[in-house]
Amino acid sequence: MSVAVGELMVATYFLLVAGWGWLGVVSWLCVTYHVIRPYAGKYNNSSVHSVMARKTYHEQVRHSYLIFMMLWDLILPPHEEDLTSQIQFDISILEGIRKTCYLQPHNKVAKSGNLRLAWLYVQNLEDHGCFINMLCVSPHVFEFLLALILDHDVFKNKSNNPQMAVDVQLAVTLYHMGCFGNGASLKDLARAAGCSEGAVEQYTSHCFVAIESFHDVC
Repeated sequence: MSVAVGELMVATYFLLVAGWGWLGVVSWLCVTYHVIRPYAGKYNNSSVHSVMARKTYHEQVRHSYLIFMMLWDLILPPHEEDLTSQIQFDISILEGIRKTCYLQPHNKVAKSGNLRLAWLYVQNLEDHGCFINMLCVSPHVFEFLLALILDHDVFKNKSNNPQMAVDVQLAVTLYHMGCFGNGASLKDLARAAGCSEGAVEQYTSHCFVAIESFHDVC
């Protein structure tokens, strides 16, 4: 039996005990089913492993609110004239939980990074060795690679938030490729690049897609 169905059966029991009557229970179940249905697919073909799997934070909040709804209606059953407004309110809360990306405060992590030093190393011929030590290629090779991939479609999107500059994405990718051992962890790479861990993976993926597109050409 799926978790969603189990929750509905428990809710039915408590609503009947609270004196709602079958008409009120059926109305509540019909509306709640349409709200819960997007989540029910996650529990289809349930096995012991899938049912016992750790719930996401959204699922935990949704489950807690369903329990709150049952207890609230048990302690303070709504009058018939308030039933519609109560159901609409519960629907709006459940829909809000489902559509909200971050239910917990999303604090930004301070980022600085030192890859910006690479652009300073380029300006002085005597510092080119530092550039090579950081990105594993000479400034001339870097410019050549940048010219090859600069106009690739992977760096273009239709979002209102433009992508990071291609030269920065390439620099992060080359720095990523030059690291190994403990220094190759995403946290260390993100700290050095001054970006998020997800951005390191995304930049690297973009650059590899652009570079590998020349495979058949060559």
